[in-house]
Amino acid sequence: MTKFISFEGIDGTGKTTQINLTKEWLIHSNYKVTILSYPVYDSFFGKEIGKHLSGKDNELTDPKSMALWFALDRWNDYKENKDTIESYDIVLLNRYTLSSMVYQVIRADGSKELAAWIEDLEHNVLSLPRPDLYLIFDLPFNLAYRNNSIKGKREYIDHEVDKYESDEDLQVNARSLYKELGMSLPSGRIIECAEDGSMLSIEAIFHKIQNEVQQIL
Repeated sequence: MTKFISFEGIDGTGKTTQINLTKEWLIHSNYKVTILSYPVYDSFFGKEIGKHLSGKDNELTDPKSMALWFALDRWNDYKENKDTIESYDIVLLNRYTLSSMVYQVIRADGSKELAAWIEDLEHNVLSLPRPDLYLIFDLPFNLAYRNNSIKGKREYIDHEVDKYESDEDLQVNARSLYKELGMSLPSGRIIECAEDGSMLSIEAIFHKIQNEVQQIL
């Protein structure tokens, strides 16, 4: 049975670095592992999401409709690649349902009912697998934003940070909701990425991840 592990948190928390380290570690432990990143920006649905994130789409998309774009992007990818995905022992997810819940709840002025609707849509209606483990990376906005500023230009926009990454109020609210909504899920685990106002080392964070992942193997 394939295990699904989702890496979550506000932009700039080091998810990509840690997901790659986790993949290497698990492969060396003789597991067959792959990484799935969402949105899939070159897909039909992903292209529309990219337009929204870049600010090039001037039409205001309501939170429930935006949640549908993200859900259908994941559903389309899973539908087209189901056999391949399920041939792996472990699938590492770079953003998944929890991210959609967090950011669309913020856009819906804090409506927790929308979070439940998204969870129902993705896992009951669209039959997307529920993660066996949600790793929620927690980092203050100032540290996360500094990390974002050195990432370089994104493929889907013309500058270094998208409009979500640069919105301090949104990211601060998102950080709080990631913890609140994430810990309401049975598989949610918080990974503290900072101590005394400074980001922990990559190795220290990775050690925390290993401790959590070993619990489900």
